[in-house]
Amino acid sequence: MMAQDDYAILVGISHYPDPGFPPLQGPSRDVRRFCDWLIDPAGGDVDPGHITTIVSPNPPPAVSPDQAPPQFTDFQVAFQNLITGGKNRIEYHRDSRLYLYFSGHGFCEIRNQMPQAAIYAANASRLFNWNIAGTLYALWAREAAVFGEIVLVMDCCRDAEATRMLMNPPLPAINNPGAAQKVKLFCIYAAPKGGKAQERPIPELNGEVHSLLTHVLLNAFRHAPPDPNGRVTGHALKNYIEDLWPRACGNIPADPPEVYIPPTGDIVFFTRPPERLAQNLVLHAWNAGETVEIYDGGNRLLVTLTPDATSGIVAAADLVWADGTHESLPVADARIRVSLPAGLYRARRRREGQWREQLFQAGGDDVGL
Repeated sequence: MMAQDDYAILVGISHYPDPGFPPLQGPSRDVRRFCDWLIDPAGGDVDPGHITTIVSPNPPPAVSPDQAPPQFTDFQVAFQNLITGGKNRIEYHRDSRLYLYFSGHGFCEIRNQMPQAAIYAANASRLFNWNIAGTLYALWAREAAVFGEIVLVMDCCRDAEATRMLMNPPLPAINNPGAAQKVKLFCIYAAPKGGKAQERPIPELNGEVHSLLTHVLLNAFRHAPPDPNGRVTGHALKNYIEDLWPRACGNIPADPPEVYIPPTGDIVFFTRPPERLAQNLVLHAWNAGETVEIYDGGNRLLVTLTPDATSGIVAAADLVWADGTHESLPVADARIRVSLPAGLYRARRRREGQWREQLFQAGGDDVGL
């Protein structure tokens, strides 16, 4: 898929006139941060012209509470324009990805066992349940097979409500089961059913208040390790978020997010060269004719090391990588420092006709052979 053909609608609602919804600081800021990542060539690499942002005006306009923006219709119109291109027909983008991002006060239906959530529109009240059901829009896009991939981020609370219902999108009924089976829908919810999303001061952002989920998610986008082929997948994001979450929460625990991988196959968000880590190999009494081999986690030979003992003293090592590249590295105090992508490896040293082996994680303790 080409990222330049991807699209996004980002919604952040910070101000609610109804006193039942306290003001939020994070949503509008987090829409800006998510948008910055989307248009970054090293991030989502999405055409800025393909991104629609809908946020609370600052300062809030002097209107009656039932007229406060953004409202349900603001998102509905943006979604209609996206899927029709302003024409009176659906336009399909089956080789493209759609990002749907929502941040604000939210809820889910207590009796609905399916993962789902909606954010309240700014003109909502405890009496009138105006909301934007991000989950239902994403499901419609999947069933209609308008996009090949859909990424849904619901950065909101999921208060389990018995008397409130997600508003069904007023969209045409399009059922295309053959094409829909190929669509990949990747979903992230800021909290489990009945749980609370959190915003808080982020030390790395000079103490500015942001959503905890969006902060961790953007970290995952930037730092989740790629697989051996350089692909950053949904599983990689999920694992990174789960590992980082306790550290991001610090001394103030928060309900953990829920991440759902598409059952139709994982999403490859992008590819990037694997991060390389320094690893020391300790090779005492290393003599001419002895070799060291390093295999990756797939048991593929990655590199072969032989001693350069032309002066009678091993002061360097000759490396031959699997792609045929040659390299020479110094040997100091019987140590060789090699640079390896993050991952699990097996080192073998042939000495006196015998192989000695050791498993290690790149960037960990010295490996002695």
